[in-house]
Amino acid sequence: MTKVKTPIFGKSALHFAALSMGMLVLVHGTVLREAIDATYSPFLARTASHLLGLLGIEGKVSHATIILANGSMELAWLCNGVDVTLILACAIAATARVTPLRKVLWIAAGVLVAAMINLLRIVILGWVLKNFPSGFEAIHDILTIPSLLSLALFYSLFLFSSGGAVPPINRWA
Repeated sequence: MTKVKTPIFGKSALHFAALSMGMLVLVHGTVLREAIDATYSPFLARTASHLLGLLGIEGKVSHATIILANGSMELAWLCNGVDVTLILACAIAATARVTPLRKVLWIAAGVLVAAMINLLRIVILGWVLKNFPSGFEAIHDILTIPSLLSLALFYSLFLFSSGGAVPPINRWA
């Protein structure tokens, strides 16, 4: 009987911790954060504003701030989803027992999933700000949890497909 290594413990956990901390230090401690703030956050604000316009909610964008009739939403550093995306990418890279190309494909898919979930969250928050401005802060705090749970689900699907810590479905029978 062969022993199956679980990637959550041992070297993979250290690998994940080192990758995550390295990426977060790289992004937070260098000019990379300023570059992301100067390009991605305004892009995210413009995209969310356009989607809100499709819902009939007119607004303007000033840098990374969406200005609506009832108030404004500034996409602060933690609201652009870069931190969560980096941690998801590091988790996939550290625990995967697949080819490097497949790792890159999963990381790319994870980045897209994280960006789409965050964009949906921002559009929902814009709708709430327009229609229920007094409930904005509460909904902002509530919507953070489903976003993180969705990313956890994505990571679980990755583990299923890569033979990670969760056994593949065909081995359960």
